[in-house]
Amino acid sequence: MRRTRSRANIVPHASALQRLYDDGARLALVTSNGTDNCRRILGEDVMARFAHVECGASILGQKQGSEHHFDEMVL
Repeated sequence: MRRTRSRANIVPHASALQRLYDDGARLALVTSNGTDNCRRILGEDVMARFAHVECGASILGQKQGSEHHFDEMVL
């Protein structure tokens, strides 16, 4: 049986993200996870706080199917 965790446990710092967002910070998410997986785990309410989302990124040697150019992001 698969254990289900509450969203509060998965995203323990959602309130910190909300505070940064409310204070005018532009947030970005860079992850090797796929977009659908991020939306499922984080939820639309958290995803909506990010000005830029880069999913499927090659991070720490994890190889992905395409190259991402993070130098193009303006944060």
